[in-house]
Amino acid sequence: MVSDDSTIERADNNHKNHAKIEAGLDRWSQQEFDRRLRVAAIGYRVPISKLSTAELGEDLRFLAPQDDTPVVSNEAPLPTELGRTTLAEKADIHDWHDAISALARRTLDRQSRIIVIPEFCLPPRNSRSIAQDLRNACSNAVLDYFFFAGTRHEDRYNRGLILSKRHGKTSIHDHWHYKAASARGLGENVLGRAGTTALSYETSVMFNSDEMRVAIAICYDTYDPTTFLNVFLDAVRNQEARRPRIVLVPSFNPSPDFVALLRDLSFLARCAVVYVNGLNGDAEGFMCGFSLSDFDRRPDGIVETLLAREGALKGEINNLIAGALDPNKVKQLSRKRTQLKEVEILRGRIETLKLRGALDHIITFEDCPHCATPGALHTHRLCYRDIQYYNLDLALLSALFDFRRFYFLDEPFLPDPLRAHNLQTSAALLQG
Repeated sequence: MVSDDSTIERADNNHKNHAKIEAGLDRWSQQEFDRRLRVAAIGYRVPISKLSTAELGEDLRFLAPQDDTPVVSNEAPLPTELGRTTLAEKADIHDWHDAISALARRTLDRQSRIIVIPEFCLPPRNSRSIAQDLRNACSNAVLDYFFFAGTRHEDRYNRGLILSKRHGKTSIHDHWHYKAASARGLGENVLGRAGTTALSYETSVMFNSDEMRVAIAICYDTYDPTTFLNVFLDAVRNQEARRPRIVLVPSFNPSPDFVALLRDLSFLARCAVVYVNGLNGDAEGFMCGFSLSDFDRRPDGIVETLLAREGALKGEINNLIAGALDPNKVKQLSRKRTQLKEVEILRGRIETLKLRGALDHIITFEDCPHCATPGALHTHRLCYRDIQYYNLDLALLSALFDFRRFYFLDEPFLPDPLRAHNLQTSAALLQG
């Protein structure tokens, strides 16, 4: 879970310092480390005033209530609490541009393939083009990448900029992804794009023998039932085509309940989810319901948990064999044996990954020359410690995906329409 501990740890420049870790690797370990999929979550933080003034030096402020422009010509304008933000009068927009560009450049220098910046962290529209600044920052990228550069309120929308390089070709046009659901609890009032299906985007990142697709759910989009279902159904359709997916969740919400929901989403959709928020800059990652930070912090604990599950399953199997076997118990016995086999397979794969160092340094943070004193409060707008990397061995993601697919069988704990054998039918009916 996202916690104050994550923020405190990130303030220590020696904690999981990416540059220092790489400097300590031997040649073989460095080659293995470079083969991993690197996902960069840039926890840039933007102070926002909920007043129509920014008395404490915030970057953004709420718009004052005003007559909102009618959507159609015969609709009367009404005084509306817009719940949208605009640039605060004293905010330094040029420093903001420079900081975002420098962070993006650093992640690509580290050969990151997927990059995400939080909600509201894209500088508001002004005389200087952030899209051009970011293109300049990305111009020397060696590898292909998918870059979600944060969102901003613009007119009636909350939308985010996407830049990418795929099969060596860099995108030359601005591509915008629109938030679908207003965060009503915060008073936000925005329109989404036309249509109801969730969009996902092509990348050239290979997972097994397929290219990964990236879906984006901007903060409250994952709370809204309709949007959550659309993201989930998009995952189902890609499962049918054997297309692995990662869902990026740029957010301004640090709630542990919200992060727990994202873990559930990764389990239901059988995909990876990477979340980062612009309030305290923390990030979390999940794969098929597993927390990636658990593998980083306590891989031995995960192996112990799997061993305990093996022991419990063996006991249940022995109890079934000891009694009289009716057709129902025969079915239970077959199920337990299948689950035992899958737990043993996962444990074996994790132990193999651990032996070859694939579970070392799953999470790292960028080195920041300004953070000279561990634990000191940062006085500069630009802090490279805001960059958290997920350095993911694809064999780990594959092991977790296979376990999620085969261990839970017909998923009796889920509502019937969401169970594996009904998913494609449910998706087709809802799409129709």
